[in-house]
Amino acid sequence: MTPARRRPWGQALLFAYFRRLLRRHFYRVVLYGDESGPRAADNYPLVCYSTHPSWWDGFLEVLLVRRHRQEVHLMMEERNLRKFPLFRWVGVFGVDVATPAGRAGGLLHGMRLMRDAPEGSRRCLYFYPHGRLVTPWEPWPPFPTGAAALLGPGRARAAVPVAKLIHHGRHQYPEAFLEMGPPLFPPAGAEAMEQALRGCFDRLMERARRDDWSGGVELLPPGGPGRGETD
Repeated sequence: MTPARRRPWGQALLFAYFRRLLRRHFYRVVLYGDESGPRAADNYPLVCYSTHPSWWDGFLEVLLVRRHRQEVHLMMEERNLRKFPLFRWVGVFGVDVATPAGRAGGLLHGMRLMRDAPEGSRRCLYFYPHGRLVTPWEPWPPFPTGAAALLGPGRARAAVPVAKLIHHGRHQYPEAFLEMGPPLFPPAGAEAMEQALRGCFDRLMERARRDDWSGGVELLPPGGPGRGETD
């Protein structure tokens, strides 16, 4: 496992760069759903677990981290972290997802991060329970039972599901949509966590089916020249 090497100044620089990348490549980023989980101070330390449909997912989560003023930690496949070692500055740690021992080690490290969170901090662990990229069009993969080990006494106080969808439609650049579900509390298990995440995913897919993207909170509003729209 590759541990994080948090650098506050490095995080500020990288977060500014990440937002610039999103502005360059997306028309807008919109959040739907229930934000009561990350808003409530009593829910920290918190786990946010998410679908993983694209390379952009960690960048999109930066917008959530900044919105909710979180101390972020993110679980990432170790071989990918080696390609982007600066990500360690913002709390990313690497996990060998190819072996049971590696996956177990990643969960144990996540549990320690939750256990050792300073009182009053807004520490939040982001992770992708499926452990790989999963497109919206493929069958829903098995949900790991070990994910529920992050939630409980001496660990995370709550878990929040987040689904994502990158949508190409009437704009020159794609739009990114996120759906956040209400928090789950101990003793919620893996089955309840999976159902909550699947519910977020299904709501996003229903919006796509209806092509109805009204409402929501614009984490990254439309902006910049050359961003055409067709009817």
